[in-house]
Amino acid sequence: MSSNFFSLSREICPPSGIDHAVSARFTAADARNVVVARGPVLQVYLAFEEDDASSSAAATAAATTSASTRANGSSAGAAAGDALSSSQSISLTGMDEDLALPTLEPLESIVESDRPSKVARMELYASFRLQGNVTSLGVVPMPGGAADCVLLSFADAKMSLVEFSQTEQKLVTVSMHSYERDEHKKESSIDRPPPEIRVDPLGRCAAMRFFMDKLAILPFKQDLATSNADPDDPANKHPFLPSFVLPFSEIEPSVRNVIDFAFLYGYFEPALAIMFEPQQTWTGRLGSRKDTVSVIVISLDIIQKKYPVLFRIDGLPYNCISLLPAPLPIGGLVILSHNAIIHTDQTHSPGMACVVNGYFDRELVLQPTSNETFGHPMQLEPLPPPRPKQPSVFTTQRAITDIHQLSITLDGARAMFLSPDIMLLVLNDGEMLKVDLIGDEGVGRSWKRRKGGVRRFDVTRLHVRTSSPVTLLPLCDALDTLSLASAASARKSQTEQAGALGGVCRGPLGSRLRYGYVLVTSRATDAQLLQFTEVEDGPKTEGRTLARDADMDDAGSDGDGLDDMDELDAELYGESGAKPKRRRNHDLPGAANAANADAGSKDQTAMAKVPYFAPGTVRFRLCESLVVVSPFRDMAVGQPASYSTHPFANKQPACELEIVSAAGNGVHGSLVVLNRNVRPQIVSSFNLPVMDDMWSVRCSNVHKHKHEAGEADLFHRYIVLSRSTGTSIFETGEEFAELERSAFYSSGPTVSVGTVLGETAIVQIHPNGILLLDSDGTKRQEVPVGDDDKWIVSASIVDPYILLHTNMGDLLLYMADKDVRQIKMKAAYSDELVATCCLYSDETGGRLFPTNAEAAVTHASMLPKAAKGSVKKRSSDRQNGASDTIKLSAPKRPKHTVPDSEDDDLYGDGGLDNGDEDLSGIQTSAANGDHHDDEMDDIYGTGDSQDDSQAVAGGLAGGEELNVDNISKASGQAAKLLGAGGASETRYWCMITTDDGNLFVLSVPDFQERFSMPSFGTLPPLAGDQPMLRKRGKHSSHVDIELEEILVVNLGRSEERQAPFMFVRTSKLDIVVYRIFVCPTLPNTDHGGNGQLSAAAETPLTPKTPRQPQSATSQGDLPSSSTMAAPMLLSADEHGRRLGIRFIRVPHDQITRNLQFYADTEGDKLNLVDEVQKPPSFIKKQHFRPFETIGWKEGNMYAGVFVTGERPCWIMVAQSTRQLDLQLVKPEGEQHRIPCALGTGTSVLRVHPMSVDGPVQCFAPLHNINVPHGFVFINAKGSLRICQLPAQFNFDHDWPVCKVPLGRTVHKIAYHHASQTYAMATSTPEPFNVPRAQYASAVAAAVIDQGEPLPDAERRVTAIRELSELGPGMYEPLIDRYQIELVSPVTWETVDRMEMAEAEQVTSLEAVDLLSKETASGRKLFIAVGTGFMRSEDLTSRGQLHMYDIIDVVPDPNNPQTNHKLKHLCVEEDRSPFSALCTINGYIVAAIGPKIIMYQLEDSELNGVAFMDVNVFVVSLKAVKNLLEICDIHKSLWFVAFQEEPAKLVLLGKDIHPLQGYFADILIDDNQLGLLVADAEKNLVVMRYAPNNVQSLGGQRLLRCGEMYLGQHVSKMIRIMRKPLVRHGTVVPSKQCMAIAGTLDGALVVVTPVSEKMYKRLYGLYSRMVTNLEFAAGLNPRGYRQVQQRVRPLALSVVMGPPGPRGILDGDLLFQYISSLSLTQQRDLAKAIGSRDDRLVDDILEVAAGMDYF
Repeated sequence: MSSNFFSLSREICPPSGIDHAVSARFTAADARNVVVARGPVLQVYLAFEEDDASSSAAATAAATTSASTRANGSSAGAAAGDALSSSQSISLTGMDEDLALPTLEPLESIVESDRPSKVARMELYASFRLQGNVTSLGVVPMPGGAADCVLLSFADAKMSLVEFSQTEQKLVTVSMHSYERDEHKKESSIDRPPPEIRVDPLGRCAAMRFFMDKLAILPFKQDLATSNADPDDPANKHPFLPSFVLPFSEIEPSVRNVIDFAFLYGYFEPALAIMFEPQQTWTGRLGSRKDTVSVIVISLDIIQKKYPVLFRIDGLPYNCISLLPAPLPIGGLVILSHNAIIHTDQTHSPGMACVVNGYFDRELVLQPTSNETFGHPMQLEPLPPPRPKQPSVFTTQRAITDIHQLSITLDGARAMFLSPDIMLLVLNDGEMLKVDLIGDEGVGRSWKRRKGGVRRFDVTRLHVRTSSPVTLLPLCDALDTLSLASAASARKSQTEQAGALGGVCRGPLGSRLRYGYVLVTSRATDAQLLQFTEVEDGPKTEGRTLARDADMDDAGSDGDGLDDMDELDAELYGESGAKPKRRRNHDLPGAANAANADAGSKDQTAMAKVPYFAPGTVRFRLCESLVVVSPFRDMAVGQPASYSTHPFANKQPACELEIVSAAGNGVHGSLVVLNRNVRPQIVSSFNLPVMDDMWSVRCSNVHKHKHEAGEADLFHRYIVLSRSTGTSIFETGEEFAELERSAFYSSGPTVSVGTVLGETAIVQIHPNGILLLDSDGTKRQEVPVGDDDKWIVSASIVDPYILLHTNMGDLLLYMADKDVRQIKMKAAYSDELVATCCLYSDETGGRLFPTNAEAAVTHASMLPKAAKGSVKKRSSDRQNGASDTIKLSAPKRPKHTVPDSEDDDLYGDGGLDNGDEDLSGIQTSAANGDHHDDEMDDIYGTGDSQDDSQAVAGGLAGGEELNVDNISKASGQAAKLLGAGGASETRYWCMITTDDGNLFVLSVPDFQERFSMPSFGTLPPLAGDQPMLRKRGKHSSHVDIELEEILVVNLGRSEERQAPFMFVRTSKLDIVVYRIFVCPTLPNTDHGGNGQLSAAAETPLTPKTPRQPQSATSQGDLPSSSTMAAPMLLSADEHGRRLGIRFIRVPHDQITRNLQFYADTEGDKLNLVDEVQKPPSFIKKQHFRPFETIGWKEGNMYAGVFVTGERPCWIMVAQSTRQLDLQLVKPEGEQHRIPCALGTGTSVLRVHPMSVDGPVQCFAPLHNINVPHGFVFINAKGSLRICQLPAQFNFDHDWPVCKVPLGRTVHKIAYHHASQTYAMATSTPEPFNVPRAQYASAVAAAVIDQGEPLPDAERRVTAIRELSELGPGMYEPLIDRYQIELVSPVTWETVDRMEMAEAEQVTSLEAVDLLSKETASGRKLFIAVGTGFMRSEDLTSRGQLHMYDIIDVVPDPNNPQTNHKLKHLCVEEDRSPFSALCTINGYIVAAIGPKIIMYQLEDSELNGVAFMDVNVFVVSLKAVKNLLEICDIHKSLWFVAFQEEPAKLVLLGKDIHPLQGYFADILIDDNQLGLLVADAEKNLVVMRYAPNNVQSLGGQRLLRCGEMYLGQHVSKMIRIMRKPLVRHGTVVPSKQCMAIAGTLDGALVVVTPVSEKMYKRLYGLYSRMVTNLEFAAGLNPRGYRQVQQRVRPLALSVVMGPPGPRGILDGDLLFQYISSLSLTQQRDLAKAIGSRDDRLVDDILEVAAGMDYF
C-alpha cells in the first residue's frame, strides 16, 4: 500500500444539543436576548412578547357563556392551555411517616381566559461558529446603560469577553484571558474538568474555575468617575481590571475537590460560596465515612486581595450536587443533594433541610467497610462491633421538613426561583415541582415577602412534565429584579424596561396574575419556553362562587392586598412603576377585553361557578420550543418510504437515502429521520411539452368587497405556462383545464405575470408589450413597448408599479391607476447600463428602509461616539454662542400613528431610556468593530428643510432645535412618526445592478439615488452606502463575474416581524443571500469619509481588540477612501435623505455551481476546458420564485424563495411550526397532553436543496381546493408535478427533520434493506428485584438448577438481603427491560416486538449478510442481536447472540404495514457479553468481551469457525472483504486478515500506543485503506498498514497518517461510497468510500479521502485562512483542532509542522472560503499560495458533491 493517505473532515449538520444558556441584553441595551451554546456554535435569540389571539377570543367566549354551559361543556376544552399546581396536586408539608397520602381532588376545569393575554416568542437573531467548544457562559453588565457583554470559557483554561457590534452584526472580542501556563497546571492530574464561569449578580467581578484547584478572578470597573479620565490612557480603554489567579488552597487549606461555587446576593462586596469535599467518599464507603461535604462563603476584596471567611458549614450530605443563590429578602443559598433540599445562610447555620425520600441519613444502618465481606467470610473470629455513627447535623438539630413520601431523587435536577420564596424544581425526567420556602408568621409570601429565614418547606407536585433539564433560565426581568444586572436598572418601571418580559395583570375572572417565563434547555429533547402564571390575589368568593361586580377592588381584603403590592411595586420599580390604589379591573393591563365582555353578561354570570385559584397557584403553558435531535445513540442509513404513487424522475443515487437515528432518553426517547433534500409529496403528475417558465395567478372580483371575500378567493385561479413558441393558460379548479380561447397573450413567450389593483387585475408582460386583464380573463388594456430593436427582457411587478427592463439596459416604469383601472407610463431610467433590477415595497412606512435622518433617532444607540477633540470643539462653540445643529428631515406622517412595541423590540425603540443624556452617552466601543468611528467624529448639519426637521423634532418643547444634545429627547416622537402600524404609507424602491457590478437603490417613482455600493459584484460580506465612488471615471477593479438576477423580499414569521432579504444569482450560478438591516450614519466633513465604512486594513488595532493578522482586503471588502478621487461632500440634508441601511451576507452551504471540466487527469487542474456557451436567450429567465404560504394550515407553514435550475433549492422561513404538547401526568399514572400554542418558528433563513427529481425548469405556488398551500413545478423531462410539503417534516432546522416520539429509549437501530424495515432495540425502566436477580444469577452460574430454592449461604454472599425490603419513602432502583422491535418506515409504527429476558441488555444489533442455501444468490440478510446479562456489579455477567429472520406474513386488512414479522432462529450463549458484531465473507464475527469468534450459520445453528484473543474489551468491528479492523477500549486498533483455508484470523498489525476507542471504520481511496478511529478524547485518528515503511517494522505497527481534534464524542460511523461526479454531463465514477459519523451532541460529520494534490492545495489555503482571517473570541483554528492525547505517539509518518490537524483537513473552515468570503478575498488567498480561486472552489465543490446522498 502507498505510504500516504489524506482525508478531509467536515460537519454537515451542526450539533443541536444545548449545553449552556444565559439571558442578557446582548444585541442592544433595549433587547432581551437568550445566548445559547451548542458545542462550538453560539446562537443569539431575541425574546419578546406578543398578543395571544387565543386568550382574547377565549375571554370573550368565557364571558358570554352561561353558567350551565361552563359546568358541563367547557371543562374539557378549558384545560387546553394550562397546568395547575394547587387544586389538583399533592401538597406534602411536614407529614409524618404513618400518615397516609391526602385524597386527590379531581382535575377541575380551567377557565382558559383567566391567564395573561401575552405570550413570549423567540427568534434566532444571529449565529456564530467559534473555533472551540463553549464550556460555560456568563453575562457581564456594562455601566452607562450599554449592552451586556458575554463571557465565554474554553478548554483548557481560556476565557473571552465578547460583545455584539450592531453596525457590523458580528461578535467582537473585547479581551481574552488564558491561564494555560505551566505553573497553573497540575502535573498529577490527567483528567481536567472544563472551566466554569460564575458572574457576580451586580457585575463586579467574574470567577472561572480551571484545572480543578484554581480560581481566576476578573474584576470589572464599577466607579463611574473613571469615565472622566483621559480616554487616551490605555488603562481606561478596558472595562475590566487586571485578572489574577487564586488557588483554592490559599482560601483555606482544606478547600479541595470543589463541587460547585456561586456568588450570593445582598453583600456589599462580592460573596463567593464554595462547596467542596475535603475527604472524598462514595456509596460503597458510607459505612465508614459520611456527610463529607462542606460549604465556605468568602468575601472577595478585589482591591486589597483579601478573602475573609464569612461563614462555613460542615457535615453536609456526601451527595450534594449544586448550589443555587437565593434572592433577597431570603438570601443565603439553596443546596441540592440527591435526597434533600437544604437552605442555609449566615445567620441560620446549618439551615433547614427538606427530605424528599427515605434514603436521607440512611447511612446510619450501614456497617463499616472493614466488616463488610465481598466473598465468603474468611475471618476465624468475629470482629468487635463498630462504633455508632453520628446522625446528620440536621437530624440532631431537628432542622428538617420531612416529606420523604415524595420518593423522588434530585440527581440531575435543576432549580430556579419564580419569586423570592417560590422555587421551581425540575427533575431529571422533566417532572416539575413547586417548592415554597416558608418563613415565620407575618413575614409575607411570594413578592410580599419582607424578611428572610426559612422555617419549613412546602413541596407541591405540579403533574407537568417538560424537557430533561440542563439549564433553567428565567426570562422574567419585569418581575425579578435580581435577574437584572444592576440595582439602577432594577428600579426602572416596567414601562421603562424596553424589551422586558412578564408583568402583572388582572385576569378576566378578577384574579391578580403575575406571570413570567422560564426556558428549559436540554441535550436530549426540545428546549421549551414556558410561561408561568402565579395567582397572587384571588377574586372575592363566597364558597366556590364568584361575585363579579365592578367594585371588587374596593373590598377590604382585596384592596389591602393591592395597596401592599403597590407599595412593593413602588419600592422595586420606582414611583412611576407603582400602580395607583383602588384601580378598576378595566384599568389594569390586559383586562380591556374582559371588561367589555363582562358588560353584556354581568347579570347572567354573577353567580356562575368557576374554578377557584387560591393565591400561590402556579400554572404553566408552552409558548415556544427549540428543536433538539441529540444525542445520536445509534443511526442507520436506509431508503426513504414513498408517500405517493408517482416516482421521481432522477434515478441517480443522489437523494435515495435517509438517516434514521436513535435520540433522546426515557420518556423523551424518539426516532429522528434526517433528510438533506426536500422530498415533496406528489399529489398528481402529467407530462407536458418542454416549458421555460410558469406562473400561478390569484385574482378576485373587483366588485366583491374585502369582507365578502371567502376562502375560494384566496385560491390560485390560473396557471400560465410559457415556452419559446407560445404561452398556454390553464384554469385551476377541481381539475386543470387549458383555456383554448382567452384574451391572454399566447402567440409568443411570456416575460412575467402578476396582479395589480389589489389582486383584482392581471398583468401579463410579453417582449413587446403589457396586457391588462380582469379577474375573469377579459382584456382591459394593451400597452405596446419597444420595437424590433428594443424589447422587454425582464420585469418586476409590485402593486401598483410595473418595472420593465429592456435589452438596451434601460428601465421603464408603469403604474396602474385604480380609478380608471388603466396602466400609464410613469418614468424612465437610462443613467446607468442596468444588468439586473427589481422592485421592493416597504409597507411599514420606513421602518425597514429608513433614511439616515429617520434612523438616527429610531436607532440612536447605533451611532458612533464623537471624538474627544470634536466634543471639546463643540463645547467651546456653544459657550461662544455657536449652534451645533443637525437638520434631520423625515416624511410627514399622520399624527395619530401609533408605534408598534413589537417592532420597536426588533428594530429599535424610539423611546430609548436615555432620558436627558447627550449623544456622547450613546456610545459604541471601538471594540465593536466600528472601524469607521474616526471618520464620523464630527456631527454637523446645515439642512434647509425646516418643515421636515420640525416634523421630527416636534416633540421638543418651545420650538427647541434638534441637535446633538437633545437627539434622545426627540426619539420618542420620531418613533411615533416612523413606527410600524397605523396608517403608514408604503414606500417603493428600485434595486439595480450595473454591468460593472455596482449596486444602486433608487426611489420610486422619481428614480432618485438613495443608496450606492461600488464593486458589489465582488459579493462583499458587508455592504454599506458609499455615494462618492461612482463619480470616478475608472473603476478600481475588473469584475469577471456578472450578476444575473436580484430579488428583494420581506421574510419572517409574520408581517410585524419581517426583515428584508436580497437574493443574488451570479453568472456562475452561485446563490448569495444578504440580510438588510438598519444602520444610520452621520455626515462628516473633517475626514471626507461621509460616515461610511472604511477599509479594515487601515484601522489601527485598539487594546480592546486582539491583534490578529489582517488580510489585504477589508473585512467588509470595501475600497478604502484613500483610493478614491477627491471626495464629493454631501450636505446634511442630502445625507439625511439617503438610506440608513446595510447589507450583510448570510452564509449557507448550498452548492449551486457546476463542477468545471479539466483535460488533465492527474489532479493538477491546469488545463481548463471552456464550457460550451449556450446561445443567448431572447428574454432573461427569473430563477427566484417567491412564495408566501406553503405547508399545512395549523401546522408547519413556510414562506421564502424557490430557486430553479440544475440544482434547485428552497430558501424558506418558518411562519408557524407544530410543536409537541406539554405532558400532563395524573397522579393515577395516566398521561395526557396539554395543548400548547402554535409554534412560530425561529425566523431564520433555511436553505434546503431539492434534487430528488433532477433539475427544475420552473416553479409556482399553488393554493387550490384539492392542494391547499401546495406548489407545482416542471422537471427537466417535462413532467408537471403537483405537490405538497410532507407534513411530518419540520424544515425549520439545519436539515429537514422528522421526530417520531416513542416514549422509550432507543439504543440500537439497523436497516433491513430486503424488507425495507428497521429493527431497533428499545428499553423501558422497571424496578430492579434483588432476590429475583440473585436467583437468576445463581442459575446462570450453574450453582442451582431452575426451580430449586436458593441456599442461605449463597444469599449471604451477596450481602444484599436487607435491600429487598424497602421502607417508607424508598424507591426501588430501576433497570431497563429491552425489546427488539420491527418498525415500518411508512408510518413509523411497530409491527412486531420480541421481549428480551429480565436483565438482558442489548449491546449490539446489526443487519448481517450471511451465507444461506435459501436464496439463489447464496446470501441472505439476517438480524443479529448481541446481549449481555447485567444484574449488578457483584453478580456474574453472561451474554447471548440471537439470530432473527424477517419473514413475510399476511397483513392486517386495516394496516397493510404489518406484512413482516420477526422469526427467532437460534441463540448462542457465552460467559461474556457480545459487544460488537459484523459480517465478513458470509460469516458473522462477534466480539465477546476480550476475544473474537467467527461463526457460520448453518441450518439455523451457529457454529464456530475461527477465534482470536485480544485481551481487552472490544467496542467496534469493521470489515472490508477479508480484512478486519478491531477497536478495543484501551489498546487501540488491531488489523486482522481472515483466511478461509484453513479458517483462521491472522494479525497483520496493531497500534502500539494506548487509545480509548469509541468507534472505528475503514476509509477507502482506490487501492488504499485508512483505518479511522474516534477516541474518548474526542479525536479522529487515521492509521494505515504500511509494511514497506521502516517505522512499521514490517507492518507490525500501524502508522498514524492523520489526526484531528473533533470536539465531540462519536457514537456511530457508517461507510458509504462517494457519489459519482458529473462534469459537463460526463459521469466520473468514484473509487472512494467515506464515513458518516453521528455524535452525542447531535451532529453529523463526514470524513472523506482526498487526493494528495488536492490536499496540498487545500492545506495551503487552510494555512492562509488561519493567518489572514479574524476569528471570534480570539480563538485559533489550529489550537482548536490540535489533537488532545494523554500519551503522545512516538512516531508519526506525516511531516511535522505547526500545531493543528495533521493529515486531515478542517473542512468546516475551508467551506467558509466559498460561503463567507468575497471574490476579492478569495483571489488574494489563492494568489498567496500560487493558485487560482476557481481551482480552489472546484476542489471544495468536488468534495461537497460526493456527499449529496440524503
